[in-house]
Amino acid sequence: MTLEQLKQVLQAAYELTKENDFYVIGSAAILQVFNSPGHVYLSRSNEADLIAFSGDPDIADLLSVMIGELSPFHARHDVYADGVTFDTPEFAPKGWQDQAVVVHYKEIGVTARFMELHDLTLSKLGAGRPKDMEFCEALIATGYLNQDILRERLLKVDCAEAKRCQIESSIGRYFP
Repeated sequence: MTLEQLKQVLQAAYELTKENDFYVIGSAAILQVFNSPGHVYLSRSNEADLIAFSGDPDIADLLSVMIGELSPFHARHDVYADGVTFDTPEFAPKGWQDQAVVVHYKEIGVTARFMELHDLTLSKLGAGRPKDMEFCEALIATGYLNQDILRERLLKVDCAEAKRCQIESSIGRYFP
């Protein structure tokens, strides 16, 4: 997904819901820094995980049905929204919403609150799926992340100690 494609998704979400403020989590959150990510592991997703600022779960459902995967919007634009809730980023540190990078897109009348890259990385490391690990390795290789910040924020992740150790081990593996 590119930034222009994300703006298409955000505009469609606004037109559909009349909400004009969304958190962007998941891999699309890197578009706060990269307009068009070049690395295959950073750019292979064509979904934008969106949380309405209001947190309304009905809006999450509406987004997933109307402009989600396999919708006419997806068929037309080759990108789609996955409406999610604040419970979705299970391994994000407490307060991640306050650290989001806020961007106002005046041309479409929408505010995007991008999950900050360290918080995104912790969330993906916690999920631990192969695609998440490949994404994190590629993101860390960009040089945008600081291992001390990752470790500091890891202390704010609400998870079992075994999971915290697993995430810590992944951080150590990616930062020699």
